[in-house]
Amino acid sequence: MKTAAQITSFEIEKYAKKSKLGFVREGFFVHLQDTEGNKSTGEVAPLSGRSMETLEEAYQNLMKVRSNFLSNDLTPLPLYPSVMFGMQMALFCLQENRDIPSLEETKLYLKPPLLPSSGPVKIKLGHLPLDEAIAFYQKMARKEKNVRIDLERKWELDKTLAFCRAIDPSYLLYIEDATTTYSDLETFYRKSGIPFAIDAFLSFQPPERIKKLEGLHSIVVKPSLVGGIHQCRELQKAFDPIPLSFSSLFETKVGINHIKLIASILAPNTAVGVDTLKFL
Repeated sequence: MKTAAQITSFEIEKYAKKSKLGFVREGFFVHLQDTEGNKSTGEVAPLSGRSMETLEEAYQNLMKVRSNFLSNDLTPLPLYPSVMFGMQMALFCLQENRDIPSLEETKLYLKPPLLPSSGPVKIKLGHLPLDEAIAFYQKMARKEKNVRIDLERKWELDKTLAFCRAIDPSYLLYIEDATTTYSDLETFYRKSGIPFAIDAFLSFQPPERIKKLEGLHSIVVKPSLVGGIHQCRELQKAFDPIPLSFSSLFETKVGINHIKLIASILAPNTAVGVDTLKFL
C-alpha cells in the first residue's frame, strides 16, 4: 500500500448529483498521484440516514488526512468509514492497478419492470402496502430461485408473515431486513421457513451474535459504511461460514467500480448489488 511519502498530489473535488429518486447525492472525489506519476481516484460519500458521519464531518476528516499526507506525517489518524473507504480505494488502486472485474450483478427494482426480467434481482417492497407488495412480487415470477426482497426494516413481523402466506416462495432466495425488530428475525424464519439476510442490523449487533441466528442466509455489506476492503476482509473472517454479499450505497461509478473490485476479491461467485447507479 502506498504511504504518505509516495503521494505527491492530493486533490479533493466535491460533487452533487440530483438523483431520479428526488434527492441530491453529494460527496467528494479524492484524486491522488504518486512519485511515479500514477493516478487514482477514490470516493467519499456518506449517506444521510445510513452513515454515522455527516458530509461536513467527512470533509473535515478528509482535509486532515490530506494535510498529513502532504506534510509526510505518518501519525495514525482516526477515520470515518466513508473516508476510510475512499482512501483505501484510491491507495489500493495505485498499488494494484487492477482492471474493473466483470461480475454477475443483481438488478434492482423499486417498481415492477415493463418487460420480463432475467437473472438475479432485488425488489424493494418496504415502502408499499401489503396488497401492492404481493402484486409486485407476483410479477417477478420465474423458474430460478434468485429473487431477493428488501423490506429495509420497515415491516412489523405480522405484516411480513402475512405477505409470506400470500406468495409462492419457490423463487425467493431470501428477505433482507425482514422485520423492524432484531429479536423477531428468528420467529419470522420459524413461522415462514424463508431465509433472511441482514443489512441495517449490522450497525447494531456484533457478528458473533448475528451469525448464530437460525435462518440467516447471508450478510449484505455496503463497503462505504464498513470502511473499505480491509474492514470487509475482517467482516468476512468474523462471519465465516456465513457468506457476504456486497452492495452499493448510491455511489457514483467511481465508488461502484471499487465495490466490484472488493466483491471480486472476497466474494467472486456471489452476485454484486450495484444497480443503484441508474438512479443517479
